[in-house]
Amino acid sequence: MSNGYAHLGQGVDSVLVAAQEAGREAHISNLVTREITLAFFTVAEIALIPIIFKQIRSCRSGI
Repeated sequence: MSNGYAHLGQGVDSVLVAAQEAGREAHISNLVTREITLAFFTVAEIALIPIIFKQIRSCRSGI
């Protein structure tokens, strides 16, 4: 999971650095890039794994 966080952090950092180097303020809309979106969804998918396993176990146990 740390790999997803690392990509997310690197993506945000690169956007902020690019804005700073260009002499402008970074806006939330600048953070919507392909790389950051993919990293966000990767982290979200990994976070869902325990929930999915819990659902599978409860279905198998008949609860």
